Amino acid sequence: LQKSLYIKRTVTKNNQKLQKFIDIKDNFLRMVTHQLRTPVMILDEYTSIVLDKLSHKKYPQAFEYLHKISSNNQRLRDVTEEFNLAYMIRADKLSLHIVDTVDVGAIISSIIEDIEENDLYPNITATYTPHSAPIYLHHSDPYLIEFSLKKIIKNAYIFAKKDIIIQITHHHNTIKIVIQDDGIGIPKHTLSNIFVPFNRSAESIRHNPDGSGLGLYLTKTIIQKHKGKIALYSDGLNKGTLVEIIFNNTHIV
Repeated sequence: LQKSLYIKRTVTKNNQKLQKFIDIKDNFLRMVTHQLRTPVMILDEYTSIVLDKLSHKKYPQAFEYLHKISSNNQRLRDVTEEFNLAYMIRADKLSLHIVDTVDVGAIISSIIEDIEENDLYPNITATYTPHSAPIYLHHSDPYLIEFSLKKIIKNAYIFAKKDIIIQITHHHNTIKIVIQDDGIGIPKHTLSNIFVPFNRSAESIRHNPDGSGLGLYLTKTIIQKHKGKIALYSDGLNKGTLVEIIFNNTHIV
């Protein structure tokens, strides 16, 4: 009986410590979001104003510096948004702004065009095979759907060596999106923790030290809130990665 009471007290004490740690982490996410959001927005606004008014020909060096500031501020804004979404999810405050239909194929095309127009990954070739007709996802949040797809597609660009293959198919009211790259892959023993927040493998950090470790966690949560599924496969290091996303409640035109 004494041993049972001791175990119960120990478990209770450890649970209290764990909850305290979780509370600290949630408060950190809230604080970071609050402290960064306003200055990042102000910096972005004023940099854009100056870039619009500055003559590239007359002040080429100043223009280049401001463009670098704008580019890095965009990265900071993306990380701030990730922290904000993570906090909203943890606090159970994430609400979906639902619209009747979202054209998933058009979102994928727009993401690829945006990446390639900005020439962010000039050595990577993406082959996208869209469906023969528009595919619409019903009752979904277009911003969050775009956010999640952009995270997966951009990851493919970041970690690919040369080629990315993106396919979208439709069968019996179900969309299947497959994003495959020939990149650094993922060690098999880390796959089970791939969607855990702030979890990043040593290989991932070496290849992309700027990642927050929240992207896959947020993507999975968003997809699940839309009654979808996501799975990630890799045969190991340097063997590429395949991501499969499935949404139901869809139709084609």
